Amino acid sequence: KIRKLVLLLPGHNEELIIKATIRSAIAAGQNIKDIYVVNDCSSDNTEAIAIAELGSDHVLTVERSGKALAVKQAIDHFNLDERYEWLHIADADSIFSPDYFRHFRKKLNSQKYAVALGFVQSLRGNWISTYRALTYTYSQHVIRRVQSKLGMISVFPGPITCFRTDIIDKLEFGGNSLTEDFDITLQVHRKKLGEIVFIPKAVNYTQDPQSLADFCKQNLRWQRGFFQGVQK
Repeated sequence: KIRKLVLLLPGHNEELIIKATIRSAIAAGQNIKDIYVVNDCSSDNTEAIAIAELGSDHVLTVERSGKALAVKQAIDHFNLDERYEWLHIADADSIFSPDYFRHFRKKLNSQKYAVALGFVQSLRGNWISTYRALTYTYSQHVIRRVQSKLGMISVFPGPITCFRTDIIDKLEFGGNSLTEDFDITLQVHRKKLGEIVFIPKAVNYTQDPQSLADFCKQNLRWQRGFFQGVQK
């Protein structure tokens, strides 16, 4: 029997928050039997915490691979593309809002959609989180709503993206991109794999950098990844 929606959490050194992420997913409507973790060679207690929450048969540890390749290894190891109709990939350092997955399931009945996106927002923090909350709100409530109407959403953010599993084998998880989210987005558009639906009521809160140096480093990676994707 094919189960409808699976959640996969790739993580590297996320011991401080992965338990809260898993428990928030359950509280948001996801069955614990349909949650998996791929541990990307963490040096902390990420693996042990995930096993304690989900059981060893729902946790895979791989050699340091980067998010994209770790995700692909987990899909193959757990046969997720064969056992499920939809695959939701989220970061292991995020918190799901109440009813997050219930909002998704209401939209996943149509086969015309290849990808479904929620709404990403910042966890509370310092001024960087406040600034990010402002930019996320504008970029999604305004820009992404317009992009969604025009069928031209420009990026599938890591914490909030759900794929119809029959398109997984058409995507390349090369691991050679600085921004795997943008790389996958370009592939879906270029290969015309289907429509994308935006679900603004499904909010996922993500941890932003808490220092100016980390903030600049993250933005530099995003910008380099953008031009790398365009060039590719």
